[in-house]
Amino acid sequence: MSEFDDAVKKAGSFFSKLGSQVKSTAKHVTGVGRGDIKLELDVPKAPPGGSLRGRIVLQLTEPTDAKRLVVSLRATRRQRQAGATSPVSVELYKFEHELAGAQRYEITSYPFELTVPADALELKPSASHPLLDVVKAFAPSGPIAWQVVARLEIPWGKDFTSSVDVVVSR
Repeated sequence: MSEFDDAVKKAGSFFSKLGSQVKSTAKHVTGVGRGDIKLELDVPKAPPGGSLRGRIVLQLTEPTDAKRLVVSLRATRRQRQAGATSPVSVELYKFEHELAGAQRYEITSYPFELTVPADALELKPSASHPLLDVVKAFAPSGPIAWQVVARLEIPWGKDFTSSVDVVVSR
């Protein structure tokens, strides 16, 4: 074998290793091809003060290092704001519950239970000025929308998220 053939083989080996490293880094940053997470609720409805139970199912194609696994309950309302041409979403409530901390995550599921606040049907956006209360009192607003969100936080990469809309009513 000639020196040229050896150099071509070494270059091929180098670019092969470089390509697999780039592919691995791209998977980490974009999340494409690394799997997914799925949020499952036993019943997507609860009364104020009631509980929402379910599980987060990790469907990962390979073990993944993450900062934490979090499930949250949040409430938003579409509301007109002064000077805005279309309604904006205002967060009225958010509660986060950490299911697991920094570790290497693999295919598994994590059960959870979240409690809906007792005043869930009367939530109001917090205002920093009394005049804003007056404006918000006369501004048309939509119903409160509730959602459970699961998030696997990946350092220096795209987080895995999944969400389910829930109904909160008496």
